[in-house]
Amino acid sequence: MTAALDDTVAVAARLLVPRAGELAGLVAGGDASAVDRVLADPRLARLRALPRRFFGDVPEPRRAVLDEVAGRALQVLATVRPPGARPLPEGG
Repeated sequence: MTAALDDTVAVAARLLVPRAGELAGLVAGGDASAVDRVLADPRLARLRALPRRFFGDVPEPRRAVLDEVAGRALQVLATVRPPGARPLPEGG
């Protein structure tokens, strides 16, 4: 693991793990393999148990980008169908 990922694990362990019971979920973004490597660390086991949303299109962890992703993370997509309508196929 790189120094940057080690630092990410250390910060998450220090700031998020103690409050994991208060969190409704985890939002992650960027490089999926890096996120997987970070969350694989045993110190973050409590975070892995949380519901997760992932945004792979996060280019840079700048404040404006993170604010935009936070807004997207709170969005809920809903499909309204008439009563008795058949469900759409998975992914449809």
